[in-house]
Amino acid sequence: MIDRRNLFIELMSSIGLNPKIENYINGKLVPGLGQTITLIDPYTTEELTSYKDATAILAQEACNAAS
Repeated sequence: MIDRRNLFIELMSSIGLNPKIENYINGKLVPGLGQTITLIDPYTTEELTSYKDATAILAQEACNAAS
């Protein structure tokens, strides 16, 4: 069986990202500030990664940067 967690990490790396999901705001990757979200592979139920939710504060920053 393919190690799907390592595959996820390799695919994220191939597009220039690390496995810790971040928010792209104003040209920068910014870590979330909220609750931890766990990304689960639905096929194996294995944890692929976990990351912090963006929160309303970061969403507002993204809207401000976009306008």
